[in-house]
Amino acid sequence: MTDLIDEWVHSISPYIDAPFPFIEATGYHLVSDLLGRFFNCASMPNGRPNLWILISSIPGRARRSSLQGLAEKVTHSSLLQYYQAIKLTPKFREQKRQEKFDALTEDAKKEEVTKYRNRVIAQTSIEEGTPEGIGDAVSTRPYKEFRIVSTEMSGVFRRMDRPQNTGVEALLSKLYYGEGGSSLLSGRSGPPKERIIPRGLYVTMLAGMQQPQECLTIGMIKQGLLRRMMISYVEDFDRWLPPLNLERFIVTGLCERMASKITNIMLAVVEKMSSEPFDIMFHPTVYDKVNLFARKLDEEITSDPSLPNIYKQSLWEHLAKLSLNRTIAGLTVDGIQNEGLHDLLVSPKDFEEASKFLKPLMDKADDIVDSLKPPEDRILPRTTDAERVLRYITSGGREGILRSALSKRMGSPDPAKLQSMTNTLILEGRVRGEQQAGKKGGGVRFYAV
Repeated sequence: MTDLIDEWVHSISPYIDAPFPFIEATGYHLVSDLLGRFFNCASMPNGRPNLWILISSIPGRARRSSLQGLAEKVTHSSLLQYYQAIKLTPKFREQKRQEKFDALTEDAKKEEVTKYRNRVIAQTSIEEGTPEGIGDAVSTRPYKEFRIVSTEMSGVFRRMDRPQNTGVEALLSKLYYGEGGSSLLSGRSGPPKERIIPRGLYVTMLAGMQQPQECLTIGMIKQGLLRRMMISYVEDFDRWLPPLNLERFIVTGLCERMASKITNIMLAVVEKMSSEPFDIMFHPTVYDKVNLFARKLDEEITSDPSLPNIYKQSLWEHLAKLSLNRTIAGLTVDGIQNEGLHDLLVSPKDFEEASKFLKPLMDKADDIVDSLKPPEDRILPRTTDAERVLRYITSGGREGILRSALSKRMGSPDPAKLQSMTNTLILEGRVRGEQQAGKKGGGVRFYAV
């Protein structure tokens, strides 16, 4: 009998030549993100089974983005089906907005509800951002579950050393453990703004990045951020599939089938649960093995407090969480309905499967840490003024940005210099400008192409 993770690997691998460890990692993520939110293990600190996984390789060959795209298809479809089943609908604070919604035709109401559910899924997915942006996302939105799903975490890590991103590491660590608190982060144009981070958030991560030495630093290990993440780093690619495949359309159906299966399990679990997550216990044999593994890691760092051993300190926690997710992946609707969830145990078999996934990650840990350069030796890409102009214009989205607003954000540079930079970007085909009707000087609006 296979579980959801094995089923995902077996069904998807014939159609995408990503390394098997990456495919298995996405399977763990789907279980952790969609089903793990309903479970807790009281016998371990922060017993929520939220996994943070980084898949790492050279650019362009390991199909990282394609694989994450398939996982996102499953996540989106599963949550959409789940929200439909539990009849999630928008709640309006203002009476006028509620009356306007009530006055819609049934078809129009269905369309608005679908838009709302899609918006909830989008708002609980964090691609990347400054500490202010991430803080706003988790503190102002009324959700308890979030996922970090950056396809290129390299850029996020590289920007962490910049002054405007100070605090990202600490904030991410808080989110990993579901710790609450407040952060006084920049108010952008105003005074510092306090952001209240709710306690008990359930945050998972599936992110891709280039080789570790390209974007990580030793400081990230010392600070603790990297110890929250499992890095699946693959150097050798022994799989290749023709890029043109007449059967590739099957993948969409496989993703939909996986989404429906996960949704049905979610609904079966919710039907049985109260307001608190279900508790999972470790089989006594597994309990002893995890503790023995943790003791071994502790003895190694006591005798040799090297950076690789510091990094490995959290591996026992990853092993425990992987084991929890293997148990959750084995759930079936029939089993939940007939046997219930009162005595859910992490079996020795679940532990062994989790150990198989973790072992290659452990084996590469020393090489990954040894490849990292100290922060002072790291050469960060410099941001030119033209790149800043392009970034500000891009941030305007479809609305673009007025030249006057752009000048203000750039610190009011010499008008001729700003004109030269925007002209260069226009000639390069990266920006277009439009004179706004009824506007005089400064009325040009720029759009990213």
